[in-house]
Parts: sequence; structure tokens; C-alpha cells
Amino acid sequence: MTHLVERLSGNGVEAEVWHPDAANEEVREKPIGDVRVFELPAYSRSSEILRGLHPKARAFVEQRRDHVDLVHLHSVFTPHNVFIARAAGKPYVVSPRGGYSEGVLTGRHKWIKAGWMQLYERPFLRHAAALHAVSREEAEGLADLVPDARIVHIPNAVEPPAQTPARPRHDGTKRILFIGRLAVRQKGLDLLLEGYARFAGSSRVETELVIAGSDFRGGLAETARLTRSLSISDHVQFPGPVYGDEKTELLSTSYAFVHTSRWEGLPFAALEALAMGRPVLVTPETNLGRYVQEYEAGVVVAGTAEAVAEGLRRLIECDPISYDTMSNNAGRLASEKFGWHEVMRQMVGLYEDVLGRTSG
Repeated sequence: MTHLVERLSGNGVEAEVWHPDAANEEVREKPIGDVRVFELPAYSRSSEILRGLHPKARAFVEQRRDHVDLVHLHSVFTPHNVFIARAAGKPYVVSPRGGYSEGVLTGRHKWIKAGWMQLYERPFLRHAAALHAVSREEAEGLADLVPDARIVHIPNAVEPPAQTPARPRHDGTKRILFIGRLAVRQKGLDLLLEGYARFAGSSRVETELVIAGSDFRGGLAETARLTRSLSISDHVQFPGPVYGDEKTELLSTSYAFVHTSRWEGLPFAALEALAMGRPVLVTPETNLGRYVQEYEAGVVVAGTAEAVAEGLRRLIECDPISYDTMSNNAGRLASEKFGWHEVMRQMVGLYEDVLGRTSG
């Protein structure tokens, strides 16, 4: 989020972050670099959520609303977003970031979500000045969910690498990398492990699979059990969450990046891998498939273990010339479709258009 605010500030938009969290007891300003970040109190117990904003957060929003022209709210099923929009009394943009995909709506607590959607979320979306979709597929889903809403497709953006990454060696062990939270069903980690086991069991190429990310609802234990049952423990690593230089090192030493999601917004880690010139294996549900196919920056596979295994074979066992071509195409895709310059042009244009409409 701070990357977006920093870029906005560099493009003539004065922006700040409001961050409600139940861990906060008071309103306090906690800058991150040049970005003004305001930590706000929030309710945590479900019995309190329907009371609206925490009184101290409401007082802050009411005091601060004279200093803002537009509010940009991120995420879904977040009660304080609904109440902030009401208290601010300003035009607002909502970025669901894949949060209304079928897998979310029909997953955990689906009846609670359905009730909240009917009473609060849908009216909140209908009154938004615009809904921001990070992919064309998400835009189509939002149009079905809120038919009268104004929907604008602006993709996520990725930072270019600080320096041109070195090409991985074509000999030796080839590292296949996944980065993301260990949400087994959403991220398709069961498909990935089963597909990798099929591939590794029949391939002569020495490989290792690295699954990096934070645990999510027992995902680490579940993937570890599956790894043992598939007899691939010697070839799979779980380093946990990675950030900063450690993340960059993993990306730069990988041979290919994989993301086998069943539903998604637009995964940042896959964009980072493309920016590093790493060919990717993705499912269509990552919402990156059409780009990867257009640029020939990797392979797109159906969400089955068999398809993942065959995709890995095509990616890992291809000749060096084909690999280098995909690598070049990956970097070009990241630069041309997901570069900050173009994304900022579109985002600032959206803000200007919203303010022009509401003031006219």
C-alpha cells in the first residue's frame, strides 16, 4: 500500500494511509518514509462490529474529512471500510483485489458473508464512485455482482529490479519457486505438489521445489503431510515467509516461478518473478494467463495435477534458446503491462475523473 501512496505522491496526488486495527488503543501517526500513516482503533469482537467505527476512529475521520477529496478503500468484508465511507462523506473508490471471487463467496462463513453482503456490502459497492478491478476477469465478475456499478480495470504494478538479474544456469539443480501465503485450496498447493511429484518422478532433470510463505489455517502442516505422502520431501523446501533481500535472492536464483491458484486477484509475487525475467507456470485463475500466452512468457495450464506436471516438463526441459526467449519475454511483459508509469497514469486519471464527475 505504501508503494502506491509513494507513487501517487510523485504524480501530483497528496495521499495518506488510514489503518484501522484492533491492536490500536489511540489514534497515532506513524510515518513510513515520506508516507503519512495514521493508525486507528477498531473493534475486534463480532458483537461490537455492527456498532460502526470506534469512537476515536470516527472522531479522526470526521476531523480529517475536510482535508481529503476522495477515499480509496481496499479489501472486502471489512466493516470499518463501510463505516469509514459513510463517516467521510466523500466520493470513494473500492478495490476488492479478487475478494469477491466465487471461492471466497462460497468458502468459509459463506452464510455470514451472504448476510453481510445483502445488508451492508452491496449498498456500499453501489454507492461507490468506481470499483477498481485488477484484472479483466475480476471486472467481469464485479459487473455480475453489482450491475449498475462503474468498473475500471487497472492492473497491479510491479517495481523493476534494481539491476539486471543474472540468468540462471541451465545445468545443475533447477529451482522451481512459489511465493505466497500457504492457503492450500486457494493457491492450489495440493495441485502443485501432486503435479511436481508426477514430473519429478519421470524427469531426468534435477530440480527442487521451494514453497515460501506464511502459514495460513494449517496450510504448512497440510502441505508437509502431502509432501511426505508423495515421497518428495527430499526435493521440497518450506523456508517460511520471505521479504526484502531474502525474497529477491530466491527470485534471482529460481529457474521458474509457479502459481497454480483456483481463484485469485492478480498475484504480486508472480509479477515480481516476471520482472526478474523468470518464466512462469500459471493457471487461468491467476488472471495472468492471457498475458503469459500473448507474450509467450511461460506456460498456462489447467488446474489439475496432470496438467501441472506436463507444464513443468515443458518449462523445465525446454532447450536453452527457448528458455532464454521466454525469459526475455517475461521481463518485457512486466515492463509493458505492469510498469508503474502506465498504472499511475490510469489511477490518477481515475481519481481526476471521479472528482470531475462529483463536482460537476
